Amino acid sequence: MRNESVAEIKVKVNIKMKNKKEIIKFFNKNASIWDLKEKPQTYKKIKKIISKIKLKSYENVCDVACGTGILYPYLSKIFKKYIGIDISYKMIKIAKEKFPDGKFITGDFDTYRFKKNNFNLVIIFNSFPHFENKPKTILKAKRLLKKDGKLIIAHSFKLDKINKIHKKTKHHIIEKHLITEKELKELFKKSGFENIKTIHKDYFYIEGTK
Repeated sequence: MRNESVAEIKVKVNIKMKNKKEIIKFFNKNASIWDLKEKPQTYKKIKKIISKIKLKSYENVCDVACGTGILYPYLSKIFKKYIGIDISYKMIKIAKEKFPDGKFITGDFDTYRFKKNNFNLVIIFNSFPHFENKPKTILKAKRLLKKDGKLIIAHSFKLDKINKIHKKTKHHIIEKHLITEKELKELFKKSGFENIKTIHKDYFYIEGTK
């Protein structure tokens, strides 16, 4: 296998940066109407997802790609400290306005410098398709977790339905293929997570323990 030239590496980095800027632009543009698109069923499924969280400690939680803070009312009731992070500053602006008691950060989870071994839970809800390097995101979550902490990736739809929705969308920044349940389990396993569990009903849920 040939080694990549510096020029080739720079091109790849530039493409990724361009894609990320487009993602930020997309979510900034849609932030003001984002909550209006949420359906009542979504909140019912969130309650089901949150009810599955079983931890030894409920001290710190990191809500990744938190958007306008849809999980905050649920997570803030059971965790002492909540941090939400999102790449879209307009999403974060709305989250802060809605929930002034929450701690919301504008930033890229994959590169943001959090303290290691800090969280009891890292949760990614309805946003995993938008992460370019999924193995990197999962490994980053593992580094941030305390011993016995958990990573949860969840969606308010089944994976096959999410894939269908994304395939139909005309916007070029939306990932056309999410990932299969088998592939996700394998990523969790390769990242060193244990006790991997999935639920695939009218929503999708996967968790792994550090």
